[in-house]
Amino acid sequence: MTGVHGRVLPPLDVSLAHCAEAAVAIVRPHTPWPGPGIDVEEVTDRTPETLAAALGREELRLLRALASDGARAEAPGGSEAWWFTRFWAAKEAVAKAEGTGLRGRPRDFAVLDAAPAGDRLTVAGRLERAYTVHCAPAANPPRLPDRAYVVAWTTGPTEAKEYDR
Repeated sequence: MTGVHGRVLPPLDVSLAHCAEAAVAIVRPHTPWPGPGIDVEEVTDRTPETLAAALGREELRLLRALASDGARAEAPGGSEAWWFTRFWAAKEAVAKAEGTGLRGRPRDFAVLDAAPAGDRLTVAGRLERAYTVHCAPAANPPRLPDRAYVVAWTTGPTEAKEYDR
């Protein structure tokens, strides 16, 4: 592969995502599967039916515990909408890392735990037991519609020893 100004580029793994006016990408040197995965989702309230379709029993319990934490629920990013968006985007990022996408089966991927700040989740995939998924808030710049987003990304599976701590 040849880059700008004739530079030779090594093989790369690329993941892309977009939502409304936002787009994100992650690139890393190529390695065997799984690769990197990234997603961006708008933060919006979801119906109870959506939550039930997307999350298993343990995930719902975790989501509600995180969202109901009194101090966190009042803080930006502490609502159920923010937590669900993190869970969904993290599942999408892992599905992309595994090269399959969700294929209409979000419950095939499971959020196992989350850091209280919401910046890191552990997600089980179809191929690997655990991925560390990083999350960060994002927003549109001025003069665009007022939207909040969650960006979630993973660079690949978590080492067993890292997850088992």
